[in-house]
Amino acid sequence: MRPLLLSALFACHAATVLAQGSLTPPPGAPVASMKTLDQIEARTPIQSLPGDSANRYIISQSGSYYLTGNIAGVIGKNAIGVTNGISNVTIDLNGFTLTGINGALTGINAPQVSNLSVSNGTIFNFPLFGINAGVNGATRLERLIISHCAGGGAAAGPFASVRNCTFLVCGSATSPSLLVLNESIVDRCVVQGNPGGDGIQADYNSIVSTCIASENAGSGIVTNGASVRIVGNNCLANLGDGIRGGSFVDISDCTVCLNGSASNAATSGGIRLTSSSGRVDRCFSNNNLGRGIAVDLVNGGNTITRNSSVANTTANYAIASGNRPALIVTYSPATGFTSGDPLANTQ
Repeated sequence: MRPLLLSALFACHAATVLAQGSLTPPPGAPVASMKTLDQIEARTPIQSLPGDSANRYIISQSGSYYLTGNIAGVIGKNAIGVTNGISNVTIDLNGFTLTGINGALTGINAPQVSNLSVSNGTIFNFPLFGINAGVNGATRLERLIISHCAGGGAAAGPFASVRNCTFLVCGSATSPSLLVLNESIVDRCVVQGNPGGDGIQADYNSIVSTCIASENAGSGIVTNGASVRIVGNNCLANLGDGIRGGSFVDISDCTVCLNGSASNAATSGGIRLTSSSGRVDRCFSNNNLGRGIAVDLVNGGNTITRNSSVANTTANYAIASGNRPALIVTYSPATGFTSGDPLANTQ
């Protein structure tokens, strides 16, 4: 019985063996299967580019570029320049730093470039701008630290997107730390310490959201045109207004504290509207050295609802006639807030 069992097992095993393909190599020369370096890294290293009289390195055509190391500034030159009139340029700083020196110009200078993207690095100590993205539009700035640039941290044209960036000690009396033109988005940015002027300036139909603007010599956030939305921001210890808005501005869910100074206490505001048809809703204004929430224009038709304004030195609310503030209710230790109006402002 044992030989028969072994024979059966061998027959079963043999039935499962599959035929093998030919071991003869195909005709012709072998074909390379490895990728070239250009296929693996299909971008251009910036340090391989030439320069010119105004730029240490110059980008002269569309494409994707990246740093391979830090770049030091040169007197009389921008660190990186992008030729006027081209479009669709992506610059990845790749975690490295552009460092300026006295007499250098701008970190990245692209004054007439469309569809520019810059991300992932640090720009430090340039006498002019960190990034000058000009006026052609559709700039995207992300994950950048820009500090100690005397002309301003970044200036971007219309349709810009600036996200997750930090601007420290950038700007002057005539240049904000961050300037964006019309229909732009500024989101989750920190703007601190402009020694001469404003933190963020945004042009018409833009959105500034979830940002921190603090310790700027001017105002924290300023609108330059109509229909700007300012939502969820914190503005602390700016020497001008915490937030200053023009016509059709919509300011909501913001916190403004310790803004203003003794020299402008009569005119500054934690939140200040200077034009018509705006709205301030659900904001908290506390301990500003001036007015808490102020509306300057008579007959402006601005709406002020559901805010809390407390312990401001000049007035908690200073609303010119002809505007539309909801009832202002003063807290009493004995009775609390006595109004049941859901739109009431409190102090």
